[in-house]
Amino acid sequence: MQAQLDASKGTPLFYFRKFFDDSMINQVVDQTNGYVEKLATMPEPPPGYILRQHMHWPPSWVETWVPMTSNQLWRWLAMLIWMGLQKTALETELWSSDALLHRP
Repeated sequence: MQAQLDASKGTPLFYFRKFFDDSMINQVVDQTNGYVEKLATMPEPPPGYILRQHMHWPPSWVETWVPMTSNQLWRWLAMLIWMGLQKTALETELWSSDALLHRP
């Protein structure tokens, strides 16, 4: 993929979308939903899938899966990027309700 970068456009979102366009996001959504559908119909775990003790097949998250949307994936990516930009010692601090750890 050859991206034409123009400093006059300048927003971080503009550059991000040069690499992650709607087509790519839709493909990730389709592949994710398709994988879960496949897991739901498999009689046993795929090779390499590790079941913890007392887990059944398919896992409960597969049984309760609601197909994801491209909007949800965009929000998840945005949250991951935001979390990566925060200066915290621990990931749990990002979700703290402690007023001392508040980030506007």
